[in-house]
Amino acid sequence: MNSFIKTFFISSILFLTLFVGLIWSIDPYNKLGNNLFGFETKAVAQSRENKFYQLESSKKKYNAFILGSSSAHRYPTQKLNELTGLLTYNYAVQHSTPIDYLAQVKHILSKYNPKLILLQIDFAGLDAKYKVDNRLFNSPLTKFLREKKQVKKIFDNNSFTLDALRDSFRVIFVNTFGKARHIYLENGDYIYSKPKKQPVRIKQGNNLDYTFDYDRLRILLDIQKICIKNNIQLITFAAPVSHGHYAKIQNTPHLKRMYHKYLSELSSNLKDFVDTKELNSRKYDSFHYFHDSVHPSKEMSEIILDYIFRK
Repeated sequence: MNSFIKTFFISSILFLTLFVGLIWSIDPYNKLGNNLFGFETKAVAQSRENKFYQLESSKKKYNAFILGSSSAHRYPTQKLNELTGLLTYNYAVQHSTPIDYLAQVKHILSKYNPKLILLQIDFAGLDAKYKVDNRLFNSPLTKFLREKKQVKKIFDNNSFTLDALRDSFRVIFVNTFGKARHIYLENGDYIYSKPKKQPVRIKQGNNLDYTFDYDRLRILLDIQKICIKNNIQLITFAAPVSHGHYAKIQNTPHLKRMYHKYLSELSSNLKDFVDTKELNSRKYDSFHYFHDSVHPSKEMSEIILDYIFRK
């Protein structure tokens, strides 16, 4: 019996060491900056985790950041570098709302001293019925929303877990047997997608019971206060949409009123706000400029950035 317990104990220690060593060497969430086997991609987690850990492990001294939802994914960092002379990181994540941006700003300030934050604000994101994505609360960003300051740990809750072990095997499988696909490139840039020759599909319908969320506006004002306190230029702007999407809003009386309120509240409360509704025009209503009605192409994203800095 004693021999069995001894064997079991030694075997358990060996297996634990093996699994921890595997997770450490593969680093599936790119938290530690390790890539012992030279894998092409580790894109097994969501954008909030991928980009969080990419920033954590980066040695670059970024001083400008792009924030927004997935419609801000394709704003090229190189373009903002050219316009401002600032080394830029694109921190846009899917289905985000102001609470995401607050957590991201706090994360940025924990590691960097930015001079500029460019924040895109979606019409849908200020609808009280547009739910906060639960992926935020399952990501490491959630610690920046807690009142108490968290002590940084070498081993946190989502490292060296069974999920991390599973994702390590997924990384091995994708790089060995599958087709490695980079989702987020260096500086947080999104992979280039060639526009498909097709009509611009109105992908995201707006809620007919849209209610402007003043709590989310207050979060944006908190972000503005943080930026003023830290001497950061905060430029906010309305997310452009395709002409078809904009026409749908304008042809729906309640949505038209709410869209006007959205622009009015942002322009009257945020110091450097750029109204981009001029870009919701028929001129850009083609596959060259929009992948769908709320996701501009890289080409359109460059036009948007030019427009903002002309303003």
